[in-house]
Amino acid sequence: MKTIFLLRHAKSSWDDVSLDDFDRPLSTRGIKSCKKIGKYLKKNKLIPDIVYCSSAIRAKQTWELVNRIVEKKKNVVYKNKLYMANSSDFIDVIRKTDNNFHSLMLVSHNPGMEIFAREISKNKTDKHYESIDLKYPTGGLVIIRFNLNIWSKIKYETGDICEFIKPRDL
Repeated sequence: MKTIFLLRHAKSSWDDVSLDDFDRPLSTRGIKSCKKIGKYLKKNKLIPDIVYCSSAIRAKQTWELVNRIVEKKKNVVYKNKLYMANSSDFIDVIRKTDNNFHSLMLVSHNPGMEIFAREISKNKTDKHYESIDLKYPTGGLVIIRFNLNIWSKIKYETGDICEFIKPRDL
């Protein structure tokens, strides 16, 4: 069994409009959302074996704030490829993951995260799927499980959405 956590970066700040999109930091609301997600993951013992995070400032801050709570000490990889990634970028990263890892987290951006969550899921009538289809908010976390043991065998429409966590619901 393999598990993927899809964490959309938390709410970013638009206070400094001169900043490049890549360099925008989190807003105060975004910081609070990260703490909520971190507490949820720790409480439920949902710590991924490896984390792949976009190199954009808001994505890095999202993971770093979550990580202050979950205290994951190793196996964190920052990738420029995950900045505004599409489904094929995500699949490529996943398929290259070492099979000794049973779970992984992708920290990235929309619209890619939302599209990928829908494309990788098999049950299009599931309540979580329908909720993702309506809105995948900043700081949202989707947990998807796959009935396989080799990352390179991950395919579209094969995952079961277990949870869709929104910071505002915590």
